[in-house]
Amino acid sequence: MGLDVERDSQSPSEMTRPLRLALWFMAFNALLGVGLFLPAATVLTQHGLSEAWVGVLAGAFPLAEGLSAMAYPMLVRRISPRMLLLVGQLLCAASCLCIILYDQPVLLLLGRILGGAGGGAVAIAYHLVGKFAKEPDRVREFGQLTAASTAGLMIGLVMTSVAAAAFGGELGLRIASLLGAALSVAGMIACASAGIPAAADAEAPRRAAFDGKVNLLVIYGLNSFAYVGLSIAVTIWTGLHAELGVGATGLIFLGLTSLAVLFQAQAAGFAAARIGAGATVAVGLGLSCAGAAIFAGQAGLVLPICGLVIARLGYSVVVPTTLSLILSEGRAGGEQMRAGWAMFIASIGSSLGPASVGALSSRYSLSVAAAVLATAAAAGLIASLAFWARHRAVGFAPSKSR
Repeated sequence: MGLDVERDSQSPSEMTRPLRLALWFMAFNALLGVGLFLPAATVLTQHGLSEAWVGVLAGAFPLAEGLSAMAYPMLVRRISPRMLLLVGQLLCAASCLCIILYDQPVLLLLGRILGGAGGGAVAIAYHLVGKFAKEPDRVREFGQLTAASTAGLMIGLVMTSVAAAAFGGELGLRIASLLGAALSVAGMIACASAGIPAAADAEAPRRAAFDGKVNLLVIYGLNSFAYVGLSIAVTIWTGLHAELGVGATGLIFLGLTSLAVLFQAQAAGFAAARIGAGATVAVGLGLSCAGAAIFAGQAGLVLPICGLVIARLGYSVVVPTTLSLILSEGRAGGEQMRAGWAMFIASIGSSLGPASVGALSSRYSLSVAAAVLATAAAAGLIASLAFWARHRAVGFAPSKSR
């Protein structure tokens, strides 16, 4: 059935189209549920759901995703990657079912947990790309994979926004979730028909070999805290501006994710090849800090949106570049565990960010919450500059072309 492809016999450029499609679908569906939820949160807020509940629901997904991302790399030694990807897609479909059947926040919470557990299977895709991709293509490969995730986010936003506009808030949400479940089933079909490489170095020690990459994990987590928190801040912000509504919320997120797809697919690799990965990460975090600070000013409607655009551009180059550095060159057999740890750390940031925004905006103001996010991005920038200064000779110089 093409399950056990010979280890190390393929690079991403030699992988079959069905395999690429399977990994793309996994990355796509991993964030599809997030896209479905963000405009829906505005609808639910307008129907009485508290800001605290919005923060809990938003944070439940990345927390479940991170915990499952730690489990998948350990399971891959005993269970085929194809089966794990199938399980991930199945859980994504189940999360959509919970939204379809929604009648109380607890069921929504269950759906978010299941969706996060399913989305964590993207760690398997990260592992495969990290294992087979070679410099100088690794950043570009991760950029394309993360662009697929962003595309899933974008399509989810479009489906919820259009369905809500056409059928009303709650009915539109259920219809969009039904389409989301269908896309998860399509992903299951793609995974079932693809030749997935067997787990490489299955007998390697369980202990992850970070090889001095702990600082990169911290940077990755701070980046996730800042931007995912900002995404929820936008949801709360649009909910406070009745003149925007669900349609405008969807358009804002659609514009941001469209930029991310363009930048993640090519711009990160382009920048890393010319100014170095370290400089690319530093510039990206600087943009994220500046964008969050502009949004915190809450000056009218145009300036906050400009801040969101700037922050999104920064986030889009930081993610694939940092992932490439975390998963590049290390002790053999450590790639899958580093992939899991990367997702786990990102999930902690992605969970604490929304929860902090919900709590701070309820107790103080949305501006205070956004200022905390800008501070987190600034901390990541300082950490990246310190790491860059120490390790310029190790993966932080401009990549050499083949």
